Amino acid sequence: MMKIVQMARYCSKYIFKAMALVLFLSILAINAQAQDSLSVKTDTVDAVKIEKAVSVEKQLEDTVQLFRSGMYIKIDYGKLLTYATKFEDKLEGELGVVFLKRVIVNAAYGTSKLDPLKAFKNIEFYTIEGNYMRFGLEYQLSINPRNFLSLGMKYSMSNYSDKGRFLVGSEFWEDYQEEFGSDNLHADWVELVMNTETTLGKNLYLGTQFSWRYMLHFDTRTDIPVYAIPGYGRHFDKSIPAANLFIRYKIPF
Repeated sequence: MMKIVQMARYCSKYIFKAMALVLFLSILAINAQAQDSLSVKTDTVDAVKIEKAVSVEKQLEDTVQLFRSGMYIKIDYGKLLTYATKFEDKLEGELGVVFLKRVIVNAAYGTSKLDPLKAFKNIEFYTIEGNYMRFGLEYQLSINPRNFLSLGMKYSMSNYSDKGRFLVGSEFWEDYQEEFGSDNLHADWVELVMNTETTLGKNLYLGTQFSWRYMLHFDTRTDIPVYAIPGYGRHFDKSIPAANLFIRYKIPF
């Protein structure tokens, strides 16, 4: 009996030591795991900070690229789309200079040929064609690092001519036809403009222009008035709204 008790005491001593060793190793493993977890969290926080810093730096770079002095070329591709129709052919381009990073001085030139099939009653054909110029001053305002708008005013003028022929038929006498037209006509007007633009790539922008045009003077006739004015549009009233689509490439300096 004494031997059994002594053996039990001897085994329990080593079992206790083994349990203490296992507990110590477990504590070490938990501590190592906690340190690894803290390291991962620290790395994640550092990665987020780096990503945010890169994003802020990219936004600052985009803003710097957006507002830089330079020259640009702008094409009104909305007018190019009219070549797909038989109603009107238009082409307009603009050159501009950006100084003080936000102030724009520009000049545009365009041509237009309009063939409205139903401009007047009994018309066999009618054509209006001419060229026009716009001179403007604008100021850029940022929306975010990749989008901005500009506000300004333009003075525009147009030289144009028109010609047509009408035919009046009758059951009782011969049909009556007569040609009409005028040359060297002139018009000028002012425009309030707002452009919204977004960055497509480095120094390349896509935009929309909204304008309100107010007629100052235009030449027409009293009997058969001129249907439309190149660069201005239909003369419904002293003022009309307009919208254009354009793409712009900037050469910074």
